[in-house]
Amino acid sequence: MRKNLFILLTGILALVGGVCFLISGANGEKSKPTVTEQICQTSQVQKPRVLTKSDMEYFIMTEINGILRSQLVMGELPYVEINERFKSSNKLVVGRTGKNVNVTLVANYHWAHKGVEAAEGCSSDGTVACLELYIPAIMNTFERLRDSGNPEWRKVFQSHVIVIFMHEMEHARIASPSDHIDISEESRAWDDTCRYVIDPMVEIYGLPLFKTEDGLYRAWKIANGNTKDPVWVNAVQNIYGKIDGLTTKK
Repeated sequence: MRKNLFILLTGILALVGGVCFLISGANGEKSKPTVTEQICQTSQVQKPRVLTKSDMEYFIMTEINGILRSQLVMGELPYVEINERFKSSNKLVVGRTGKNVNVTLVANYHWAHKGVEAAEGCSSDGTVACLELYIPAIMNTFERLRDSGNPEWRKVFQSHVIVIFMHEMEHARIASPSDHIDISEESRAWDDTCRYVIDPMVEIYGLPLFKTEDGLYRAWKIANGNTKDPVWVNAVQNIYGKIDGLTTKK
């Protein structure tokens, strides 16, 4: 999901105090991301889930950092195609803005809906790209999967985290600041997510998918990658139809 974070927040300093890591190593060189060990709060949120700071820090440490910070952003996932897509996407961002994507782990729900787990945005002049992961929403998904009885639930969760992160990187590949939820942009970004991320995950590595991504991927396959096909249009509409056009503007 895309939103203009810097219309919501008062400049880059509003991100200070977040569990933030900068994707270091422009043009693909490896270097350790910078991390500050706190939880950040955004200004416009849904009613927050009752979680302690230690709850979220433990979850981030045990379930998020290993996938994203230690593997994906370092180009060390065991999935070559996804590593290459991440490198390509980040290189585009660096080439456009001169900076790596700033990733923030947020302690609140997204302003539009509690089911939103991630969002990408940029400054109005396109000079900063930022990706937010909404920890309470991601924890809800984790707990539903853990309690589902599916013996592969952890693999499903890990693939889900990779997909939602890489979906936001697909948004970050283009410079189109927006202050509202745009279903056409979601369709474009999910089309590329299916093509460059989910397809190799399933067809090459046989990874199990979370139900949302599984539904979108099935629709994408039926539609043969045609975003005008009614099957694809309906699949995207089912997810974003109720929040399409929502804006942070008063």
